[in-house]
Amino acid sequence: MSSANNPQAHSYNFDQVFPASATNRDVYHTVCMPLVEACLRGFNGTLIAYGQTGTGKTTTLSSPDGMIPRALRHLFRRMHRDRYRCTYKVRLSYMQIYQEKIFDLLGDPLDTATPDSPLFSGHDLPLREHPDLGIFVEGLSEHAVRTEAEVHALLARGQQRLVFAETKMNRHSSRSHAICFLTPLFNPDASGASASASAASGDAVVRGRLTLCDLAGSERVKKTNATGTQLSEAKDINLSLLELGNVIQALAEQKKHVPFRNATLTRLLQESLGGNCLTSLIVCVSPTRRDMSETKGTLMFGWRAMRVKTHARINVEIDHEKRANELAEQLALKGMYIFSPIPGSLTHSL
Repeated sequence: MSSANNPQAHSYNFDQVFPASATNRDVYHTVCMPLVEACLRGFNGTLIAYGQTGTGKTTTLSSPDGMIPRALRHLFRRMHRDRYRCTYKVRLSYMQIYQEKIFDLLGDPLDTATPDSPLFSGHDLPLREHPDLGIFVEGLSEHAVRTEAEVHALLARGQQRLVFAETKMNRHSSRSHAICFLTPLFNPDASGASASASAASGDAVVRGRLTLCDLAGSERVKKTNATGTQLSEAKDINLSLLELGNVIQALAEQKKHVPFRNATLTRLLQESLGGNCLTSLIVCVSPTRRDMSETKGTLMFGWRAMRVKTHARINVEIDHEKRANELAEQLALKGMYIFSPIPGSLTHSL
């Protein structure tokens, strides 16, 4: 890649380059399907769409034939196929990061909400860290879903609360980072092909997690003619994406200090970027010469991200509720044996 102002050519290597003729089906089978399969084996998987505003990130992820609808179809078909071997439960959460604050897109509306200011119960939620779960959003609602249609209905409800605005570069520009979490939990049959040896015990539950991130687009403020609220939004977006780039660079260079805490986005994606996760990145670029500078920045981000290593593992947890019920049954039976009068005998317990 070269430009008139900078004739020096730059080359970038990627795992896959999709031409303009590529379909979402092509992208899904190459990029997203392996993450869904891994998630159904108990791994964490993350898909991130990154790029300049107006380059097709939301279309790639959320259009009717995009990554999210295809992932849902794949997920529920697999669950239906394996229904005689595994007992599945699926939970859904949906949130956005707007001006460095976390909002639950599926939270209950507040009495003070108006069409122009859709406040809801899950606003400005804090991030916490758990020794097993990693980084999580405290208070983010989780919704049990049984069908693909239920998920689509919840996502449609949440998308009505996403913050959009018209800018010079994009008539329907997202002003927030939208993140969807799908968490399948299952108890594999001990006689079947379990996710791991430890999961074969009746007390174990295997937990996968699929995180789908539609990041707000980077944009040069001078090109957008933004003022007022839109200018403030653009600055917050660019700052969080800058910090994301700094984290990727630090991880790629294996620096001792990685600035995850500098932005809400990077803190939330800490496990996805450098921890227990399988992560894929789709970088979307513009074909026009006037966007050359932004395209080079996007390609550099993607090239650096390829050098980042994560360490994914299967998530196996003890089903404490099931174990407690089993112990209660055992104690009840034992109590019946100890205290039941038997003719010709004397029972005693301490």
